[in-house]
Amino acid sequence: MKIYKHAPVDVIRISITKGKEKTMYLSLIDTTAFEVEVFIKDVVSKSDKCTPWVEGLSTSITIREAKGGKNGKSKSLSFRGLSPQETYDLLVANIEKNGK
Repeated sequence: MKIYKHAPVDVIRISITKGKEKTMYLSLIDTTAFEVEVFIKDVVSKSDKCTPWVEGLSTSITIREAKGGKNGKSKSLSFRGLSPQETYDLLVANIEKNGK
């Protein structure tokens, strides 16, 4: 018999915020912060709703690498045109579709 000891997993944590709208969170494994950043830029830039001419608050995405339960440096991206929920749905749909 052994005592179970939880081993920390390396995770990429993503938070998607915009003004007073509900913040959305997503955690990914088996990837790097750089790969996630490139993926998000690619997916968001292909979206029809994301244009530089949309007025209003911008949506911000923070990408943070957590190794062994300790948070690392973060990288931020921002754009206009998509809400946090729309961005979350877009990212999840692309991850499931492409198997990334």
